[in-house]
Amino acid sequence: MLQKEINKIKFLLKKILNDLDLVDTEDFQSNFNNAKTRMILVQKTKNELINLYPIDELRKFDPELTFIAKQIQKKYDNIIATKKKQMRIIEERLKLLSNKKKLIYYNR
Repeated sequence: MLQKEINKIKFLLKKILNDLDLVDTEDFQSNFNNAKTRMILVQKTKNELINLYPIDELRKFDPELTFIAKQIQKKYDNIIATKKKQMRIIEERLKLLSNKKKLIYYNR
């Protein structure tokens, strides 16, 4: 049973990685929500396993799951950095537009 649940968690974590790869496409919200829903399911399964099995037994699977979790964290960090960069670009464009409007207004 434990191996089956660990495999389920691995499968979900890999699906999350895939969802995060697709976040940069035009369907951001859907892919991001899929990743979030799967993360909630992983957390729920993890908590159930912690209640059912001794920690020593669960630690056997820790290195592989930790590796995948770190990849997910890096992807989230990259998404956040990309979105911040996009926001700064939009902010700069809005400032330029605002300055152009002011110049047009002053030239009247």
